[in-house]
Amino acid sequence: MEISSIDQEVTDFDWYAVDTSGCVIQFASGGGPLPGSVAASIEALTQLHDYFLSLSTETTTARLNPHLAQVVRNIVGKDEDAYRRYAHSFLNYGKRGLFAFDKTDLAHAENRYHLVAYPETPLYAGGTATGYKRVDFPYLCAVCHFRGGDSGCR
Repeated sequence: MEISSIDQEVTDFDWYAVDTSGCVIQFASGGGPLPGSVAASIEALTQLHDYFLSLSTETTTARLNPHLAQVVRNIVGKDEDAYRRYAHSFLNYGKRGLFAFDKTDLAHAENRYHLVAYPETPLYAGGTATGYKRVDFPYLCAVCHFRGGDSGCR
């Protein structure tokens, strides 16, 4: 079943993509619009979500974006406990080998994301490369292209 535009507006969906080097990325939609290939099937998205949550958080070490505190002031303010809870939820994706992104401005429909956490050893979709883990899963929802020197992704 397709995810309606109303459901996209009111739900913080986790969706997944693969960048041009094959690294797996998790995005938290923050109530923003999903790519058409993601919104096409709630069943496929749920299957991917369940798969990634089933992976061990003992897979690799995760690191936070060193500029994260500056980026998320509008999301968590100056509350240190809120910041720790926020970071922890994304670190768990990093520990599973995924690059974890969140929507930067929750008040706007535009999808602009920032890096929250990243794995020391990434999960790698398709093929093999030295230092990468390999994963095969049935659905890759979208392809993301990163811009050099920018911690955001569009």
